[in-house]
Amino acid sequence: MLKLEDRPEVFRFFQLSFDVNLIRRHIELGTVQCGTQPVDVTKWATSLMGLDRSKPDEEVVAFMIGIDYAHVRSISEERMMEPLILVETDMGAIFVDGSHRIAKAYLKGINTLPAYYIRKHQIAAMQKPIKPMRLKVTKASWFPVLEG
Repeated sequence: MLKLEDRPEVFRFFQLSFDVNLIRRHIELGTVQCGTQPVDVTKWATSLMGLDRSKPDEEVVAFMIGIDYAHVRSISEERMMEPLILVETDMGAIFVDGSHRIAKAYLKGINTLPAYYIRKHQIAAMQKPIKPMRLKVTKASWFPVLEG
């Protein structure tokens, strides 16, 4: 059983935005055809998230996903058993739910976790419109400043 939150949960990645609670509801109701498949925790944690077991308390911002280790430590064993949610996009597959669980599994030496895999044609109705952001480079920093 997926945990349905009372508060809105939105996952944003570049120009994509997903209503995670809506995705969970569709999975629960069976209106999205998706089965679970195993996810290689080490592959995702090291190559895409940049995690390192030798630095378990280091705050990491990996590939635009911030990993809060206090949150990682607080995840219950019951929550760890819930399948992650992986969606297919034009940019490839991304996790809209479960990044912190991947981090915890990696740090505990767990090799695989189950994930729902939702195809691109099924996810379109669950995406939320997102206001485009403009980049502005300031002289004080090499890093672009997001303007909303």
